[in-house]
Amino acid sequence: MNENLTHYLEAWNLSDAQPLATTVTSHLYTVTAEGERVVLKLLTERGEEEKVGAIALDYWQGQGAVRLLRYDNHAHLMEYADGDNLVGLVKRGEDEQATAIIADVLNELHAASTEAPPGLYPLKRWFRGLFNRAEADRQKGDETIFMRGAALAETLLADPRDVPWFSTVNVTTAASAAPAVTDTTSAW
Repeated sequence: MNENLTHYLEAWNLSDAQPLATTVTSHLYTVTAEGERVVLKLLTERGEEEKVGAIALDYWQGQGAVRLLRYDNHAHLMEYADGDNLVGLVKRGEDEQATAIIADVLNELHAASTEAPPGLYPLKRWFRGLFNRAEADRQKGDETIFMRGAALAETLLADPRDVPWFSTVNVTTAASAAPAVTDTTSAW
């Protein structure tokens, strides 16, 4: 068993760890905490930017997002939102339903928050790959979709009142609960 996983199972009094997903930035497990099925997200060394996700989830307190139960700089313990993610709906041709779910979740998040909590990264940071690619294309003299996309992003980011601070979220539809943000690398 992973040493980091063992640490959190003991430190946070968790049991029954079952692998859920692995990404470049984290390892996710379903675990049991006080008789409830929850998710333990262990951040990898590349998960530095995901630390701020806990700030946003803590701020929302379960309104439009999963409840964040506990966190530190290396792990997040969150409510388990069992259900299909929106990709499944889109793959089945149910784009309109997926869009409606996203709109409902964003409306709920907007109702919960007007100001971004301190500690989040600026949205411009999340677009740096696009901006870097556009600049490289510009220097080569190419006219590319990356340059057009970067110009549009710069226009939107220049007027932040039109860009919600929580624009980068992962929405999951839960069979037993309302759709909710289940992962975020939120920014303002």
